[in-house]
Amino acid sequence: MGERGAVAVEAAIIFPLLVVLFFGTLEFGLLFRNNHSISAASRSGARVASALPRDDDYHLAARDAVTAALGRVPDANIDQLIVFKANGNLRDGDPTTCRTSECYKFTWDENSGSWNDPQGGWSARDQEACGGLNDTDYVGVYVEGHYDWATGLFGSSRKLSETTVMRLEPLPLSSTCR
Repeated sequence: MGERGAVAVEAAIIFPLLVVLFFGTLEFGLLFRNNHSISAASRSGARVASALPRDDDYHLAARDAVTAALGRVPDANIDQLIVFKANGNLRDGDPTTCRTSECYKFTWDENSGSWNDPQGGWSARDQEACGGLNDTDYVGVYVEGHYDWATGLFGSSRKLSETTVMRLEPLPLSSTCR
């Protein structure tokens, strides 16, 4: 009879640990999925924006590419999107503080389920896409969202963000180059 009591005590100790392990695996799996989706969306937006130098709607095309790539992330988990003029080595910069003349800032409206009109702007006319490697601008796309923990075991929310920077595709000299 004493052994049955020992088994019950062992089960009472192990069961909470197994529950935490199970939910931890589930939570972190969902976090990684959302983080991957945000990274893929940032790359997709940057690819589209870099392929459309001197196109007046390049920022809208980038926004649409990001939106399409975010299909697996719930709408409520996306916060903002910034399409900006970048340095070629911008990995340590902060696109959220860009000058309004060098970026488009979109914010997500949870009520309408769409992006608000952008603030700021980097005019397509001001893009340098006719020179060599050192004379061509870079475009960056920053996507920010958050992940709300379902169980609350690991906190309430975690910020997710990704920045992708790509060089504008060079235009042929016979086109709109100055």
